[in-house]
Amino acid sequence: MSELARISDKSFNELCYACRVGDVENADKLISLGVPLNGVDMFDNSPLFLASLCGHENVVKLLLERGAVCDRDRHEGARCIYGALTDKIRNILLRHDLSRAFDLNQPFAKHISSLYIDDNDKSANTNLLFKDAGLSFGSVLTHSPPENQKHEHSHRYKLTKVNKFILVASSSYFSEKFKDAKNEIYFEIYPDLILREVDFLEATELFVKFLYLIPVLHLFEKRHLNILCIFAEKMKFPILKEYIEKLSFIVDPNFKHNLIVEYQKKITEDYRRNFLNFVENNIIKKCLTVDQDSFKDPSFASKIIAQVRNNSCAYPDIILSVKNTETKKITLYPAHRAMLSRSEYFKTMFTLPFCENNCYLFDNDYMLLSLSDPTVVDLPTEDIETAHAILKYLYYDNTDIPWEIAMRVLVTADFLLLDRLKTMAAVSITSHGNEFLKIYSLFDILYIAWEVRMERLEHFVAKTIADNLEKYQDLPSFHQAIENSAKRISKREDSDTIELIDDIMYYLLRKHDLTHEDLELLDFKDDLEFMQESGLYSYQKDVAIIEKVLSKLKLHSCIQTVDFNFPLSYNIH
Repeated sequence: MSELARISDKSFNELCYACRVGDVENADKLISLGVPLNGVDMFDNSPLFLASLCGHENVVKLLLERGAVCDRDRHEGARCIYGALTDKIRNILLRHDLSRAFDLNQPFAKHISSLYIDDNDKSANTNLLFKDAGLSFGSVLTHSPPENQKHEHSHRYKLTKVNKFILVASSSYFSEKFKDAKNEIYFEIYPDLILREVDFLEATELFVKFLYLIPVLHLFEKRHLNILCIFAEKMKFPILKEYIEKLSFIVDPNFKHNLIVEYQKKITEDYRRNFLNFVENNIIKKCLTVDQDSFKDPSFASKIIAQVRNNSCAYPDIILSVKNTETKKITLYPAHRAMLSRSEYFKTMFTLPFCENNCYLFDNDYMLLSLSDPTVVDLPTEDIETAHAILKYLYYDNTDIPWEIAMRVLVTADFLLLDRLKTMAAVSITSHGNEFLKIYSLFDILYIAWEVRMERLEHFVAKTIADNLEKYQDLPSFHQAIENSAKRISKREDSDTIELIDDIMYYLLRKHDLTHEDLELLDFKDDLEFMQESGLYSYQKDVAIIEKVLSKLKLHSCIQTVDFNFPLSYNIH
């Protein structure tokens, strides 16, 4: 019996299925939604074991990156390793570093961590001041420490620039502390202990890295624990405090590793929940909608921008706008460059010397002097629900895209260069294909797939056609799609195949449970009983339909054929 807990849950079963068939995109989506990785299904199979056994290297890598445990000294880990279909997967599992921190490759945690690492991040607009004399902890918002203390900085202070909104989003403690602050805030705590300066500085650095979700739990040493526990308690990080208390009693390295994996996941998920609440309460619910014509008046616009900026505890440094040409309304959201920069589109906008980058003024020591009125930037959508989906993805990696808006999210994500969100939107479409096709034409999906370069949707269209070929064979829209696919080849030759036809032919093989090699059995075409039992007869009928359509479109010369006009050498994707 597996040492992992058995999970009877629909979402977990969907994850196991995705791992078994190699659907890395759907697995990514389910993991992002919080489906547990380290469990087993009713047959005692874990997601990692299924991916390993079935030979899906990309899924194995994804699971390991997201925290799947593969301990070769335990039954489940050994089972994954020795059950691997290929030597390459086996070597990946063997090389997996058990001591590596869990969330290093989580998309949400990775971006938050990158904000700490990026020395050029101008959105770090608050200073955290750690003071070892009396162990005071403070924050100075718009200027450096008092003049009479500056000369002591290198000996007495640990000063770190941080993003104010990250502090507020991560803990109610900071939210309360900053609530009434105008230009400056300073606060202190006094523990009853004396620390060496080096221990204090190391502990404060670990804590600030923790605030940015940098994996540091494995770096905690006993000499750090007292001060870290004080920070965790005073600043309301109960999960961190709980981890420190448990760590104090653990000696066994394996138990420590398991504790790190468990609590790094808990910490990340707690952060995501806090960011979810932050976005809902301080961004989405605090938006303002006004007439576009009125907003063109600079005086009115300045007043509205100030209202959006001051109407919540979001402390925005950018205003995001959604314009609706039909209603002539504009909706304004308080937002943050640090999170919008997950999009390469916005990152480029904020990096290059555009007007959108003029927000912060610093002195020569890179201390924040002032913050100008936030710039208004447009989100390339007119749909409010799509805007909310984009915000939720950027802020806390929400990948649960309602299928009703998935097409609009797909197009907007493509404009914003958010490839992963594009994939998640495509997963939503293909997971709700029947409902989706009641609203959208199958060929609308195909053309969008070509426009945004989404191969998953191209294959969805091809499979749907292959499975329902008699329904689509005479439709003008199907014929037009084939011609459009043919035109996508910049310079056609007689030997060229058509991508849409290639994909349909691949799914016809799957429809009839055949492989490319099985087509060699067509030599037995005179044996009708064999042809019917093997599926080759029904496959022959479907291919005849494709040949007929191509002949009608005068594109039949693009198909390589064998005896009785059956294609043999298709480029299978």
